[in-house]
Amino acid sequence: MNSNIEYKVSRYTFLINNEKRYYIYNSLSNALIEIDEELYQFLNDAKKNNHPINSLVDTDIVTLLKSNRFIAENNEDEFLTYKSIIMAMRGERDSISLTIAPTMDCCFNCHYCFEKSKQPTYMSQDVMKGISKFIGTIGAIKRLNLTWFGGEPLMAVPEMERLYRKLRRRLKGVAFRSSIITTGFHLTEENIRALQRLKIIHIQVTLDGLKESHNKIKHTEGCDDAFSVVLDNIERTCELAPEIHIVIRTNLTKNNAHEYQELQRMILQRFAGKNISIAPAFVMDVDGCEHSQLSELFTKNEYPKYILGLAEKGVDTPQVRYPEKYFNECAIRNALSFSFDPEGNLYKCWEHIGESKYALGKINKNGVIENINETLLNRQMYGADPLEDPVCRKCAYLPICHGGCPIQRVENAFYDGQNVCCTYYKGHINEFILEHIRRKESMEKSSQ
Repeated sequence: MNSNIEYKVSRYTFLINNEKRYYIYNSLSNALIEIDEELYQFLNDAKKNNHPINSLVDTDIVTLLKSNRFIAENNEDEFLTYKSIIMAMRGERDSISLTIAPTMDCCFNCHYCFEKSKQPTYMSQDVMKGISKFIGTIGAIKRLNLTWFGGEPLMAVPEMERLYRKLRRRLKGVAFRSSIITTGFHLTEENIRALQRLKIIHIQVTLDGLKESHNKIKHTEGCDDAFSVVLDNIERTCELAPEIHIVIRTNLTKNNAHEYQELQRMILQRFAGKNISIAPAFVMDVDGCEHSQLSELFTKNEYPKYILGLAEKGVDTPQVRYPEKYFNECAIRNALSFSFDPEGNLYKCWEHIGESKYALGKINKNGVIENINETLLNRQMYGADPLEDPVCRKCAYLPICHGGCPIQRVENAFYDGQNVCCTYYKGHINEFILEHIRRKESMEKSSQ
């Protein structure tokens, strides 16, 4: 270590003390190391008092701490390292993220759905031509990440297939990665075969709790048990298309959250050995929620308590995980991220699809975006940037939070929104890290 440089404990370093076992975790490098009590006390004191650590004489330890970013010359340079990674991601031009809603139609009318007031329109041939031509003008790209959205996209399978063929012809040699978000109600044998032709590799199916809860929210004419239909359809998909990974997203409110453990047990038992996973998700407050329904929703601080509570019961969820190894800021900050509704309106965020007041422009049949809303475009791509936010810039969680949802940040900055954008790790990182350690050690013991 250069003796002329004073190194200090990084802003992104967390010190964890648990029953006489001591750890350090860094959110920028994502490194986790167990240390002894003496080093823990030294680093803890140095961080609290902003003291340099040059008095630490063991050069091997210093080298280890420096290489894993636990110590740094100054926090600004550490932030700039993070910023350089994010700016490079925003500037990527070799792949496109494309979300398509071939229809806004849906046979359900869930009370929490932001699409419930949207018209049951279907995508026309002119809109398909326009999208295909527009994507074809972007230049030399290597990958297209295509997500089918809605409404219920499986009510518009012919439209999906027509647009897919156009994109394939236009983008020869480009690798496609396709997924779909669906209620699962229309996963018939015919539609499953269509998904295979569309090269779908990932399906997200939504459930709203156990049978009674699900059927109260998702009901349609001619069917009084949508829950059983969906599960049968999932089983059919597993049989006919085992290569497709299915994620069952369970929408949770305080009314049905107690059902998740039993639902997970049932799903994992019924689909044991199948290409299926299940995860909880939390219904957010969106435009259209009745005031009486707001009390049903989890607050941001209640998410981690619920997830950690499940973990204490031995219930595994994707949220109980070590922080992401790779940076994954929302794609809407990238210029090559697009969402289109059936009428050809262009959006950055798929949660705005079908709400024309949020449209950034509209594509014509020649592939030209007309009537571009420059103000809205600039706000969504560049507004409320966490890299420029004085609070986010100094936050130890920034490398695993990325400032939260960009759209929610824009709502706060320009539309008097009150969204809490911080990561659910905030204030609970020690608990998540310790849960990770506990599980890892348990697995190691069981394998011996």
